[in-house]
Amino acid sequence: MKWQKCFEKYGYQSINLDDETKRKGIGMFFKEGNRLQELRAIYLSSKKDELFIVLQPSIKVKNISKFCREWDNRIMAFINFGSIPGELHSGIHKLRYNITQIILYGQSEKEIRIQDVPLIEKPDSFAEEKSTSVARKIFIGCDENDEFNDESKVLLPFWYEELEEVEMEQKLEKELDDLLPKDREVAFLLKKRIEKDSRGKKNSNEELNFKAEEFQAVKEWLEKWEC
Repeated sequence: MKWQKCFEKYGYQSINLDDETKRKGIGMFFKEGNRLQELRAIYLSSKKDELFIVLQPSIKVKNISKFCREWDNRIMAFINFGSIPGELHSGIHKLRYNITQIILYGQSEKEIRIQDVPLIEKPDSFAEEKSTSVARKIFIGCDENDEFNDESKVLLPFWYEELEEVEMEQKLEKELDDLLPKDREVAFLLKKRIEKDSRGKKNSNEELNFKAEEFQAVKEWLEKWEC
C-alpha cells in the first residue's frame, strides 16, 4: 500500500503545498517561496490535533541527526509563528505536542529514486526515534513507488489491522462444554462465602469457606480431566 493511502484510510487530510493560499501559515517549510525538495507531504488529522510531515531526505544527507534538528527548528518556528490553513495561530495549541516527522528511506539494497531524487539508504542508527525534542521521528522504508510493506505500516501510530471474524466451530463448543463442571457436581461453588474470622468470633458452618466434602468434590472433578 502507498503511504498516501495509509493516511487517507484513517481520515488524514493532505495540505495542498502547491496552493499559495493554503501555505500562507506554513512558510517556514519553504525556502524563498519554493517548496523544499525533501518535503513530500503534510497531513492533518480530522480533529486538527495531529500533524504528520512526510520527509524524503536525499542520498546526499550524510548526517540524519542534523537533518532532523533542522526540521525541528522549522517545526518550532511553525509552532511559534505559523498557522494551519483556515485557522488562526491559536489553532496550533492542539498540535504543539502532536507533530511527527515521517522520514522515508530506501528499503532495498539497490538505489531508489523517487521523483528523480536518490532516496537516503537505511540509516545505521535509529537513535533519533528516541528524541523527545520538538517533534517525534519515525523512520519508514519504502520503494520507488511509495509502497510500504506490512512491517512499515504498523510503525504509523494510527495504523491497526482490522480483526477478522472467526466462526466458532460447534465441535470446539461441545469440547468446552464437556470440560466445564455440571451444576450438580460443584453447584456449591456458586454460593457466596464469608471469610472466617480468626480473631475469636464464632462462625456458623454456613460462614466457613468450604467444607471438607466440597474440597473433595472439586479435587475429584479436576482429577477427572487430568492429562
